[in-house]
Amino acid sequence: MLLLTGLATIGLIAGHISSVSGFPVRQYALPAVEFVPGPIAVDRKNDVWFAHDAGTRIGELRADGTLHVYPVPGAQEQIQALATADDGKVWFTQTQTRDGSRNRVGYIRQGGRITLFRLPRKDAFLWSIASDAHGGAWVSEFAAHRVAHIDGAGTIREFSLPGPPTEFVRSIDVDPDGTVWVLQDDAIVHLSSTGAARRFVVPLPKSVAGIRNMVPAGTGSWWMTVYVTRGRDPEIWRFTTPDRLVRYRLPESALGPLILAAGTDGSAWMTYNGACIIARIERSGNITQYRLPFNAFDVWGMTEDDLGDLWFANAQSEKLGVFGPQVSREPHPIIAPLTAQEAEIVQAWQRTLVPRNSYNMQQVRADALSVDQNFAVVAWSDENGNAATLMQRRAGGWAPLFVTNGHFDRPQDLTALGVPAGISTQLLRDSNVVLVPPQPNI
Repeated sequence: MLLLTGLATIGLIAGHISSVSGFPVRQYALPAVEFVPGPIAVDRKNDVWFAHDAGTRIGELRADGTLHVYPVPGAQEQIQALATADDGKVWFTQTQTRDGSRNRVGYIRQGGRITLFRLPRKDAFLWSIASDAHGGAWVSEFAAHRVAHIDGAGTIREFSLPGPPTEFVRSIDVDPDGTVWVLQDDAIVHLSSTGAARRFVVPLPKSVAGIRNMVPAGTGSWWMTVYVTRGRDPEIWRFTTPDRLVRYRLPESALGPLILAAGTDGSAWMTYNGACIIARIERSGNITQYRLPFNAFDVWGMTEDDLGDLWFANAQSEKLGVFGPQVSREPHPIIAPLTAQEAEIVQAWQRTLVPRNSYNMQQVRADALSVDQNFAVVAWSDENGNAATLMQRRAGGWAPLFVTNGHFDRPQDLTALGVPAGISTQLLRDSNVVLVPPQPNI
């Protein structure tokens, strides 16, 4: 164990406040009622993987614009974290959140092929996960003071960690050479491939109640978010082994950063609690803030892709979002033009819209259509929410019959009105689907 000394403290870094208008923002809502996105990861092909925050489904938004949703076996287990690997696997942790008694590690491949392995102990409460260079993965056992390694064949080894057994295991990461780094409440543990551990204690000032999470900031260096006591300025830290800690006070954030994601060149992305802001901090400490054009913003997952764009899971509006330098150059996903009949339906739908405080009329748009002989579903959204309108063909053209925001769950209520079962089911699905960018002239 090594106690850190000689801490370098830096006060407020005057970050350059930048408008998001320089980086286009696009959001995509998710299928099925109340599919709230949580963990998110991007693979080498820039396909985006995400998990339902409170269920057993994993989604894949491919770079070609197609969306696929895969059920994961389980009942009350919750997917806590995702990690992509160079061999095409997407690893995930699954745990019973009530008591942590059921824990599995699994991986999914494109096409939805899932392999699951159960951990031997009931107190594991799996949390974070990181893939290694040999086809396996490391996972943290949040409240059990252990980490575990699982190889591609399912062989599991568990390692106890040094330090007080009451400390939670919050984050885990793997260097290219196989070195494992584990974050505890007030320390980082260096774990070799043989299981030998070295613990670096991070002394906490009185204003800080503990470390929350970490992401790499370069070789042997880490960005950390911390729990700051009420009334104190929020901070983000950069720790470099073995004995240097730099503290940065953050501007314009009442509650401090919540989610971290590693960026290029040792930078990090972070979200601010209680504000529609994503910020980027460089190793120099310079901070750039991007104010997002949303009325509601609640990030539960965030990751940077190989193009330099940042993907995030906006749980508030049940959407995936992306912004960055490549968004406007590479449309994602690909869309087909509307047929004449579909354009007629959308125009009829537009005439029925009534301004409401619950959505921004300037941003309301039709995003998907499902057409039957006498009925059509128009899935629509603004930047904060999504809904669907059921249209019916009548003598004077198409007219609205029913509107849902995703909480309607009785197809038989519509079939009693003569709506075919297939399209009433589609209404439920499309009420939370926004898979295409705005159509021209709509």
